[in-house]
Amino acid sequence: IQAFSKNTDTVEISEDAKEYFKTTYKSYSPLTKFLISNMDILRPLFIYNISKNPEDMARISTTYAITIIESSNVQNAVSADASLMVDVRMLPGYTTEDVKNHINKVVSKTLPGENVDVEYLSIIEPSVCQNKSNDEFEKLSQTIKKIYPDIPVSPFLVLGATDAREYNKISDNTFRFLPCVLTPQEEGLMHVDNERLSVRNWGRMITFYREYIQSK
Repeated sequence: IQAFSKNTDTVEISEDAKEYFKTTYKSYSPLTKFLISNMDILRPLFIYNISKNPEDMARISTTYAITIIESSNVQNAVSADASLMVDVRMLPGYTTEDVKNHINKVVSKTLPGENVDVEYLSIIEPSVCQNKSNDEFEKLSQTIKKIYPDIPVSPFLVLGATDAREYNKISDNTFRFLPCVLTPQEEGLMHVDNERLSVRNWGRMITFYREYIQSK
């Protein structure tokens, strides 16, 4: 997923995002550390620097990825019509209407006078942010610190949709958390043929959930 725009007007640095960057401060370069410490007064520079990492940029902006483009299927013929499909992952607090308005604005600016229709193929509104000021989040946080004492605990924006959103209908809070340590190689084993998890991470998950269930 690529950030659709680096325009600072399209970026929303939420309080949870600020807490995430400040909590994971040690993992960044000296320049990024300086900008994190001064992100409120150096906002454009902070955003420009963060935009170099697509994952970090996706934490503070709605992302748009063009997945399918269709036009003429004949090599030497120009089609009268063309279409493209855009997959959008919205920040919490935004809606599909916000996305449609933004796309219409971009289209009218880049293709003035052209007849362009914007249609929804499917709609999934963003999940609401979970409340971390409660006993459930504190219990989760304490268990993480016990099993992974060297890992900072912070709110985190999951960058893709998960089935956990369905539990929002019956639960006040649904925290997305996977008690694993994933290397880039192991991340590549997710959602592919022969999808699997290492035995070591399988053991980590069993240990974590046992400790979480037994803790008071």
